[in-house]
Amino acid sequence: MTSDQQMHDQQSIEAQRSASSEAIFMANHHAHEADYIVKRWKAIAERLNATWTTLVPATLDAPEIGVFSLKGNPSRPSIYFSAGVHGDEPAGVLGLLDWADSQLNSWTLGDVVIFPLLNPWGLKNNRRVDEQGQDLNRMFDSTMHPLITAWKKFLDKRQFAVSVCLHEDYDARGCYCYEIYRSGKARFGRDGLDAACDVIPVEDSKEIEGREANRGLMDIDELPDLDEPGAPEAFPLYVNHAEVSLTFETPSEYSLYSRVRAHEKFLCHVVARLRGR
Repeated sequence: MTSDQQMHDQQSIEAQRSASSEAIFMANHHAHEADYIVKRWKAIAERLNATWTTLVPATLDAPEIGVFSLKGNPSRPSIYFSAGVHGDEPAGVLGLLDWADSQLNSWTLGDVVIFPLLNPWGLKNNRRVDEQGQDLNRMFDSTMHPLITAWKKFLDKRQFAVSVCLHEDYDARGCYCYEIYRSGKARFGRDGLDAACDVIPVEDSKEIEGREANRGLMDIDELPDLDEPGAPEAFPLYVNHAEVSLTFETPSEYSLYSRVRAHEKFLCHVVARLRGR
């Protein structure tokens, strides 16, 4: 057998394994089963001796909204992750869950704070908005919304080396990232996108949602202006809590399996970058 034939056979085997993995995933993903997602997070918290804190109690229509927190090494960088603020963007929710289930077992960095499903009603009903018809990602300047009030109270005085908010975009053709950074601090966006593009290409548009983009990256050292009122989650994180605020987006026209894997790869890169500090 020639070397070309051996390479072709190996590629065929890898393709078959990938197809099998995707088929198994698609048969068991629970993408819009909010109760299942919350149950899994509680089980992870119990297994790791971490803390699950209820922020908003369960209703007849949706499970509770909670936060997972794991104490780490106080001399190492702390991180913040979130997903599911838009209920019709499930890949970040599943990618974050799979990442935590496999990567938090032997944690050596600082504290980890994770809001794994900020809009369980939206996820359950495949809706961007919450049960009140509100876009939660334009509510983070609210002083009245019960979730936002509880979110702010929980995060009071907490500081993170990096925050990551996971999203999806039905208009996108590839992955992209908003990075709001401070001069002299670690940067994550470019290499994070390079990691994710092992699964899904990077968005190649020169402009994304009216903003100049460079191979999927929109980076700025101050809060940008928005075309609509309200503050997204990334803004108060950057102002009050994080040295660098990242919002990572996958294109929702790709397969759910690929989108989940892209979110996992992005998270793995962020953590690897922090470990190297």
